[in-house]
Amino acid sequence: MESRESAKISYALKRELKGQLYRELLEYSLNHCSEAVVVVRSHLSFGENGKRLVEKLSAFSIPARPNSPWAGAQLFDSQARFVRFTFCKESMQILLDASKKLYEWEQPALPEDLSLFRPNGNDWLITMAHSRQAYLLLSREERAALLAALPKLSAVFQ
Repeated sequence: MESRESAKISYALKRELKGQLYRELLEYSLNHCSEAVVVVRSHLSFGENGKRLVEKLSAFSIPARPNSPWAGAQLFDSQARFVRFTFCKESMQILLDASKKLYEWEQPALPEDLSLFRPNGNDWLITMAHSRQAYLLLSREERAALLAALPKLSAVFQ
């Protein structure tokens, strides 16, 4: 059982992360996350850039965790493919080359809802780009360390 000190709290983002702050958060997350997911919805069109991106990410593909539903969205009326991949410097650079904003992860241009996960599979950053929502799941200590490393992020936390 986790202590009160290490309990995770959901910190919603008030604004979209863009440009340098978006890059810095992804770089910071390399020390805390080992997996990432993007979603390809079958009922939406998908552009060539998005298809090429998924192809590039396939070099880092990892199998889905058993009994681990994706936390960001529930799909009631459609099918989706969850592209799960190792989050490392190389895959992060592919993501940064594809998008300079957190909520840009929407079909048809790109796969949807970039999300990052801890090595144990637990949420770290969950994004629902179509509804312009995202949150970080952090302990108080993790939040303090993140804000010490990225002080400009404090203006974005709710």
